[in-house]
Amino acid sequence: MNARATPCLVGLALALLGGGPSANPGEAENATPARPSMNGLVGHRGSQVENIAPPNSGIFMARDIALYEGHWQGMDVMLLDAELRQKLRYPMGLRGVIINEVTLNAALSGMLGGDVIVAIDGNPVTDLEGFKRESYRMRLRNHAPIKILRKSDAQNGDRYIMNQMVFVLRAQGELGFAQMESAPMILPGEPRPHPDRGPCTKCHSLGDGRFTMPDPDLITLPPPRIKAADVDKNRSPHGDRGPCLACHKLLP
Repeated sequence: MNARATPCLVGLALALLGGGPSANPGEAENATPARPSMNGLVGHRGSQVENIAPPNSGIFMARDIALYEGHWQGMDVMLLDAELRQKLRYPMGLRGVIINEVTLNAALSGMLGGDVIVAIDGNPVTDLEGFKRESYRMRLRNHAPIKILRKSDAQNGDRYIMNQMVFVLRAQGELGFAQMESAPMILPGEPRPHPDRGPCTKCHSLGDGRFTMPDPDLITLPPPRIKAADVDKNRSPHGDRGPCLACHKLLP
């Protein structure tokens, strides 16, 4: 590793872990970054946002960029904010992190996508910072009780009533701790696909840091229904992806 790049990487790590000096984000109407100055600060309408990315990387990343997603033992979670509560019709005032999907140990625990994590080992979780902190406390253990709220079929007005459950997340070794991400990197000037949530640089870094690999088998989602005869004869238009019934339903 180039020794001259180390301070930049250390600064990035400190920023994402909550350390180092802080800076208030300025306002921006779109994702186009202003021209960096010699002291590493970028101006937005007279205020300043510090760019912690290496100067020649072509990437802009604010020091106090917000966390967007966390990954731990096969689950990925995001903040349950007011916008999501409204869309999902979850109770007003419910705070926690909502599970996007579960795989591996998270799936084996019994948790499901849509569950809202409100506590880990009895300690409240109200946001992504709390999720990261409490997972770190569990890092050397091989199990952790996780309290969730799951949507029921009943409603109170136009909001769903939530059922409280506790699941035990287990690992053969240590649980480790959650790895966090900010919102996806975007290109300068990209159209905004969601409602106005403030300056783009509050959540996104800017640059061409994405890589998309096309599906080599051209799989169609969702997978179509198939005939039992095709399953019996192992006829498929794509490579071996495992048992057909893992993804497909049979035609009547």
